[in-house]
Amino acid sequence: MPFLIVQEPGMRPRSFEISDDELLIGRGKDCGLVLSNVAVSRHHARITATDDLRNTLENLSENGTRLNDTPMEESLLLKHGDEIRISKYTLVFMSETECTPKQSQDISLMSPFTGRLGQEDSTHRLSPEMQAKLQAIERARNEAKLVDASTNRVWKPGGGKTTIGGGTSAIPAAGGALAWGVIAELEWNGKGHVLRKVGVFGTVTVNGNPPGKLPLKDGDRVTVGKTLFTYAVPKT
Repeated sequence: MPFLIVQEPGMRPRSFEISDDELLIGRGKDCGLVLSNVAVSRHHARITATDDLRNTLENLSENGTRLNDTPMEESLLLKHGDEIRISKYTLVFMSETECTPKQSQDISLMSPFTGRLGQEDSTHRLSPEMQAKLQAIERARNEAKLVDASTNRVWKPGGGKTTIGGGTSAIPAAGGALAWGVIAELEWNGKGHVLRKVGVFGTVTVNGNPPGKLPLKDGDRVTVGKTLFTYAVPKT
């Protein structure tokens, strides 16, 4: 689910979750995101979700809308990190799936932007589901561990790239007669740890299957060479 970081002069950045397929932005009381400024039109801009889960921005105002400091002349697809300028407001478009761990943590700590006149700040606070997702991502990055099933030795891969195998690998794994050096890599992709095979020899599986592109889940059984590991993420 995408959201906006609302930046206003003299104010701390605040978060606004885009929970509907269409978000009308403007000064009017019927807008989903109300920006109370005389230079903002009643209906100033609109963000719309497409069928392929992307989002487009449309300018509706003669006062103009700028995207990444360029005046808009047509509807444009939004990308993670794009800056929408409306009057004194800068709205930074953020995609949940592309946030870095640091961005996720910063956003979770932001106060919500009040998106409707006369309503309490809790109206557009990040939903409990979104907060739980961001917290789970941060917990996986900091606390997830790979446990050697035979020795119970524990490694925390953290937020970078970790090598698994023999030689100078960060996490040792028995490769067999033909497999030496690095056999696999465990890399943080912003949402979780993804395992991939890098060596020519040696078996690399997740729950008995070749590793895919999705992050590992709590309880997954990871085999690298002849060594079996369990991937574990603390619940709290």
